[in-house]
Amino acid sequence: MRIDIHSENHITDGDRVTFPAGFLARNLAPANGEFLKVYLLLLQAAQAGEPIEETDIADRLDATLKDVRRALRYWKQRGEIDLHRTGETLVLTFTPERAGAAGSGPEAASAKTQAEERAAALRSLRSDREFSQLLFVIEKYRGEKFTPTHLETVAYWYSTLGMPAELIENIVESCAEAGHTSMAYIGKVVTDSHAAGVRTVEQWKERNRMFRKDFYEILRAFGIRDRSPVPAETKTMEVWISEYGFSMDIIKEACSRSLNKGNPMKYADSILKGWHEADVRTVGDIAALDEKHRAAESAGDAAQTAARMPGGYRTESRGGFADIPRREAPEAGALRDELRGRNGNLV
Repeated sequence: MRIDIHSENHITDGDRVTFPAGFLARNLAPANGEFLKVYLLLLQAAQAGEPIEETDIADRLDATLKDVRRALRYWKQRGEIDLHRTGETLVLTFTPERAGAAGSGPEAASAKTQAEERAAALRSLRSDREFSQLLFVIEKYRGEKFTPTHLETVAYWYSTLGMPAELIENIVESCAEAGHTSMAYIGKVVTDSHAAGVRTVEQWKERNRMFRKDFYEILRAFGIRDRSPVPAETKTMEVWISEYGFSMDIIKEACSRSLNKGNPMKYADSILKGWHEADVRTVGDIAALDEKHRAAESAGDAAQTAARMPGGYRTESRGGFADIPRREAPEAGALRDELRGRNGNLV
């Protein structure tokens, strides 16, 4: 699929492709190296002002299309790009405040100056009582001290995205109550919520309530109507909804295929994981995948049938199997003579 890249603020410097040092601070530790390579190729395509094919990225990185699409979803979830599909084309836009490069020339600050500016901004935020209280609350919920990268991430939510401290606290609290305390997970929820237009605590609570509504709907799909989801179930269902990004009709289809299994939710999880790896996005994709499996099974059955020789044997020949020549049946008269005894009677 073709990717059209839009980046009005993208700055280039001759033949070089560069990006803000803040990008590394945010992503160098958590990001997979292969994902970083995909991002660099996207920047290169943006500099050239030309679209790029998913297959081209896969070929250049010796990766699969599935790997490329996982990388695109990852950068979208990280808030580094915006991505939507138009017909047979993916339209990609670098997040405005992150798009482009450090650049050079009189109007571009050096990486050292940028680092100094970030450090000064963080020192200033440290003196912000509300921000300091926010850091204290997040550390309490997570049960561990911040790393410099974590500190810059929270500063990005608070200062660059402009999310109220109370809103961030509520999101972190909800994640912690669900058993998720990693900054990677919390960051994904924060940036996804911001991208969805969440700006107040009330909007977050409504969004969170809708998630919980989805949980109960999934339980009903399993035939469970008399209890709330337990934490382990909630964690699994959050993966289906948030990480995999599956719609409710896809999740319900997996549930319906799991009802007669010993552990329906575990079985549904394995189905949905497989569909995620196969890049299933619609119910139509599931039907196409089913048809592909049926065709493969039919081909396998045909091969097994052809390999069987009732009452006979086979030996390998060029490219397959060939029948061992059968013995010619004796003539009926000769067979009778063979069966006669010395007295001329049949034994």
